[in-house]
Amino acid sequence: MTFREKLVELGACASAREWVGDRTLEQAWAECVEPEWLIWLARKTGEGGSWGALACEAARAVLHLIPEGEGRPRLAVEAAERCLADPSEANYAAAANAAANAAAYATNAAAYAAAYAAAYAAAYAAARAANKTKICRIVRRHVNVEGIRTRLELR
Repeated sequence: MTFREKLVELGACASAREWVGDRTLEQAWAECVEPEWLIWLARKTGEGGSWGALACEAARAVLHLIPEGEGRPRLAVEAAERCLADPSEANYAAAANAAANAAAYATNAAAYAAAYAAAYAAAYAAARAANKTKICRIVRRHVNVEGIRTRLELR
């Protein structure tokens, strides 16, 4: 069975299956620039290490996009990292509080972004492409493609 056939069996989206074409799992894993696809495959196969650590590293990779002086997203990442290192009740409470504050920022940022979407569309697209590549590298560091191959029973 080819990797593309396996993706059909797993219910992968049409655009991912089309992009994969005749690529092997290893080729697709190395060349893919869609972090959502990599994460979907890893989760679908049950492969992966600490998803919390991956999420924190991915969030840190894009913190530079947050306006200067806005610390809530960074504080949420730091709280989550503390919770991963020491899952105490106090750290869970701090992480929940930081996440709520970051969500408030995200809501305000979304409203602001909507108002200025036309002016920032090109810059956002360029930043998104660069960050997607960065996030793919992070996913590859956290997820073992050989584990996926084994779980998919590909030869």
